[in-house]
Amino acid sequence: MLLLPLLIGCTEPEKTNAASLVFTNATFRLNATNTVDALAVQNGIVIATGEAASAMINNETTVVDMGGNIVLPGFHDNHTHLLGGAFILERLLLTGVVTMSTIANKTAEYAQNNPDDPWIVGFGWIYPQMVDQPTAAALDEVVPDRPVALLDSSGHALLVNSKALELAGITAQTPDPAGGIIERDPQTGQPTGLLKEAAFGLISPLMLDAFGDDLFTTNLANGVATFHQAGITSVAEILAVPNIDLGRPEVYATLDQQNQ
Repeated sequence: MLLLPLLIGCTEPEKTNAASLVFTNATFRLNATNTVDALAVQNGIVIATGEAASAMINNETTVVDMGGNIVLPGFHDNHTHLLGGAFILERLLLTGVVTMSTIANKTAEYAQNNPDDPWIVGFGWIYPQMVDQPTAAALDEVVPDRPVALLDSSGHALLVNSKALELAGITAQTPDPAGGIIERDPQTGQPTGLLKEAAFGLISPLMLDAFGDDLFTTNLANGVATFHQAGITSVAEILAVPNIDLGRPEVYATLDQQNQ
């Protein structure tokens, strides 16, 4: 099965008796009930289907034999964090992790293999299923000199080390922000390193500012390529994750200018 983006123009295409490109010998599924055996394309727009498309073949037409395959329209993802996901998938993945020892070990390994990362950023540990308490102290033992920020699988809890707390100026005296919680040691009142909901905003601007647009652009290009391989040709982009603003539309503009 193959996937082909069908670019349907918003205005009626220019009338023509020939097409520059015609795809033949396939079952082209236009929707849930209708199929055709040929598509004619002019200037990147589908201008005819079926017998009408086949009739547009002339000596200057490029004809592509699809080998009897099924061809589907490109899929649209109507809610995706493409920019954020493309960024985080290039960082430390903690998918399915439920113990602090595993988090610490994987963080130590990632930090050693990525000495130039200004922040160790990760995602995927499962907060509700943790068998022990997530703490900054455990992260400090393996990465004391660089800030660490690890988002849980739900996107509503963030674990950081003491270096990150220091850079953000979060102390026992720091009040909980509106809509957020700074988890604290019940005995000392000191932050434990676990932040919830809007408390991310104390950390995320510092973390994101440490990574330039060039990195985000490279990661996004990789993400777009991955989506294309899955047949996804358009998305509704959510330029944020809960309480973390990833509003960098200029990154998309850069790829667009590069025809990517």
